Amino acid sequence: MPATRLPPRRDWFRRDGLSAAAAVRAHREPLRVLRADLRTAYLDAYSDRPWPPETLPSHERALRMGAEQGAPDPAAGIEVDVRDDGRFAVLAALAPYSVCAEARDGEGQQLYGAYDTGTGLCVTLTPAQEAALAARLAPLDLTALYRTRG
Repeated sequence: MPATRLPPRRDWFRRDGLSAAAAVRAHREPLRVLRADLRTAYLDAYSDRPWPPETLPSHERALRMGAEQGAPDPAAGIEVDVRDDGRFAVLAALAPYSVCAEARDGEGQQLYGAYDTGTGLCVTLTPAQEAALAARLAPLDLTALYRTRG
């Protein structure tokens, strides 16, 4: 049987110098666009800065999730079931502030990577996902928040 040809994807990186609100949006909106394609996600409930007050309930839930998974460090490598709305909400709430949040598709390809307490972000999108993200970000243009490799 011939292999299924997947649509081409392009990497987008978060621009430097964004306002705090724009940076948070730049992290959360791609997760929402990518959610249907995601199969696994991992989150570190660590940040190099204090957690914003609005994230504290999600941070507490993430630590409970890590403890339930029996990891020696319940704040590191927390597996997030992206099909569960509540757990996905934890990922979306903490990813902009975490030292590391990653999500992969069913083939193991990383589609989302947030690093360094929100300063690093790479999302890998199909053209349809780029259009969906642009619609979610309107009236901002994608290039106001992200750049490609080229």
